[in-house]
Amino acid sequence: MRKGLLTKSLAAAVLVAFTTGMVIQDDLYLSPGSEAPDFEVKATDGESYSLKNLTEKAPVFLVFWKDPCGHNPRATPLFNRMKEAYGDKVTLLGVVNLEVDGASGWAERFGFKYPVLEDGDRELIGAYEVVKSVCTFQIGTDGKITKVFEGYGRDEITSLNKALAEVAGVDATEIDMAGAPQRQTWG
Repeated sequence: MRKGLLTKSLAAAVLVAFTTGMVIQDDLYLSPGSEAPDFEVKATDGESYSLKNLTEKAPVFLVFWKDPCGHNPRATPLFNRMKEAYGDKVTLLGVVNLEVDGASGWAERFGFKYPVLEDGDRELIGAYEVVKSVCTFQIGTDGKITKVFEGYGRDEITSLNKALAEVAGVDATEIDMAGAPQRQTWG
């Protein structure tokens, strides 16, 4: 089935979900266990990053952002706090649907503390099948997607924080949850 096309059974499931309040979370991103699509992309720090080169050293965390998105001002500080807590012990990279010049201004506006990869042509977004922002992929040294963290609700941030600490080889730092909604939130 081609993405974006609804079959009758999927349409029926969507109708049931809509009328009952159930949430269907299928095909929102590439699944854990999948091979992470490789890339070599320029970032807001002027460097080019290659997933293959990065995962040879340690796991990588890719955070997909969307511009515009009303969640960005609240979610960005949470990710910055985690990056500050674990520093160079973890590789955290953002991905935004803007060309490098626009991505640099966007990252500066929101005060990112880690590099943001430009994806104005949406190649990475498409390769990772990302439908919603904020979506974080943990990619292991074997190049496979280990886990996907949906949004920036308190449970997801807590889970992501633990994963970052594990990769860093340290105990999890308590992260200030100011700005984190009680439940899963993404858009």
